[in-house]
Amino acid sequence: MSMNGEEARELVERFAGESPGAFELAVLVSLAVRTEQELLRAIRLRLARHLSAADEAGVWFCPLVASRGEDGITFHREVQRNLRERLINDSRCEGAWKITYGCHESISPALRLEEEAAWISLTDTGNAGRKLDELFRPALVSFFMHKQAGVASWAARALPGLPEAASQSVATWLLAHAANRSRPNSVRLSGSPPLDYFDYDLEPLPDLPQGRSLVAGRSGATLELVGAIN
Repeated sequence: MSMNGEEARELVERFAGESPGAFELAVLVSLAVRTEQELLRAIRLRLARHLSAADEAGVWFCPLVASRGEDGITFHREVQRNLRERLINDSRCEGAWKITYGCHESISPALRLEEEAAWISLTDTGNAGRKLDELFRPALVSFFMHKQAGVASWAARALPGLPEAASQSVATWLLAHAANRSRPNSVRLSGSPPLDYFDYDLEPLPDLPQGRSLVAGRSGATLELVGAIN
């Protein structure tokens, strides 16, 4: 089931009123792309000891969850955006990130990349564009230089859930374009692209072989990525 931002906000507020303890815990674990039982327990015991195991169960089986399995739960995309926006105003935000980061040392690189991008976008809005350009550089190289189609699929899933500050990044827009070419209209970023996104010759990525650049050109109102050229 997909939902828009307003529907997500109403669902979150209703859940907060009905189950305040589980809601508090859901906010604290919202930085995780996938929340395992171990992460729920670690965050409760270290940041919210006044809550109970029943509140953990309340998160696990709550209506905010989009999918549930042996490997963990995931929130609806717009719900997660809403929860993360609430977390930034919680004094335990940094603690929640440290626990999440520590518990997820061995998760897949793709999920870890998504969580790091969310953290940067949420907490360092002034420098988010520059930092995300650096963070996403390997993904861009993988897509444009090595033709790894899985990058586009990852971007289609990951980018819509990032905080709005992610749209400051040229790399975010390039990945969104790649995702939309693979799955039309799968990613819609807020606002307008950074000004340098519309340059015909994009800045070379340091990880590209010497003398090669990512190039873009316009076709009417559409920006088309040509790829990496000599």
